[in-house]
Amino acid sequence: MIAPGGSGTATLDLDPGNYMMLCFVPNAEGIPYVALGMALPLTVDQSPGPAAAEPVATVSMDLLEFGFNLSAQITGGTQVIEAANTGAQDHEFWWCSWN
Repeated sequence: MIAPGGSGTATLDLDPGNYMMLCFVPNAEGIPYVALGMALPLTVDQSPGPAAAEPVATVSMDLLEFGFNLSAQITGGTQVIEAANTGAQDHEFWWCSWN
């Protein structure tokens, strides 16, 4: 989630294909924005040139059944987190702040 006026960055390694960008954050009435039309189809084409260099991860995170394992404590400031699904099921993770 990105607060009003905020920004965020994500680096993804996407294979060519069709994807969807969706927002599941609810509005004040509890309706997810995706239900109100905040969805965007996205087509990723084959790159005509060499791939960009990946950033160096500062923390690695394993996603597994019923938990996450971090290689180190996450500190304030810019972090590059490499996530890997080491479980047997599909997994995802979301960042949110509650303070």
